[in-house]
Amino acid sequence: MQESHSSSLQQPGPQPHSSQKKCVVMVREVSRFYKKSSEQVTALNKVSFSLQKGDRVVVTGTSGSGKSTLLHMIGTLDRPSSGQIMVWGSDVTTMSDQMLSVFRNSTVGFVFQMNNLLPEFSALENVMMPALIAGIAQRGAKKRAAKLLDAVELSHRQTHKPAELSGGEQQRVAIARALMMNPEILLADEPTGNLDQETSYHIQALLQEICNEHNTTMLLVTHDTELAQCFDKHLVMADGKVVDAKGVQC
Repeated sequence: MQESHSSSLQQPGPQPHSSQKKCVVMVREVSRFYKKSSEQVTALNKVSFSLQKGDRVVVTGTSGSGKSTLLHMIGTLDRPSSGQIMVWGSDVTTMSDQMLSVFRNSTVGFVFQMNNLLPEFSALENVMMPALIAGIAQRGAKKRAAKLLDAVELSHRQTHKPAELSGGEQQRVAIARALMMNPEILLADEPTGNLDQETSYHIQALLQEICNEHNTTMLLVTHDTELAQCFDKHLVMADGKVVDAKGVQC
């Protein structure tokens, strides 16, 4: 990515509280229980850690260890059964559904294994969608979306619909969409799970580069051990708990 993209993609994001100038996310004693038939299933069990501004952290663990559930909690796609999640000093676990909808759109960017692009819309329109939902004028949204597609090297594919794009191209559109509102936090759940190894490395490098450029805090879940080795900070989960942490404050 060229240096010239940096200033053109910057937009003001939420400002930290004075007491939390560097700590973006604080997860404290978070548990999540589900009912399965007559049994209670523990997806998360008193998980605690903090993410600082600009942290890039990978989360690994076997299937069912609680990785995706943790991402959903931080992204406010689900609520914990107990515990507290603070973002810039604000407790998101106590927010109303309406407040959380605004919070997600303005503060959190999501990249999933299934890119969830809208098939009837072009790449440009898909990237524009979060801004349009937020009520941003179409002209401004289109301009920013075009710059983001240029940043992920897809300016020549703006008018193409998802079915006309390769898997790697679709995921790059999803990354551009996740960055549309200049989020403070980028959450990626197996973003390279459906891609070949070479494309996976390209997507991972792109995510790292963009986060470095904008000092974005990123939490990435993966089963790919080689991908995990690209991160200096690492959470290992098992049975709903953090069993090992490298470079992350717990």
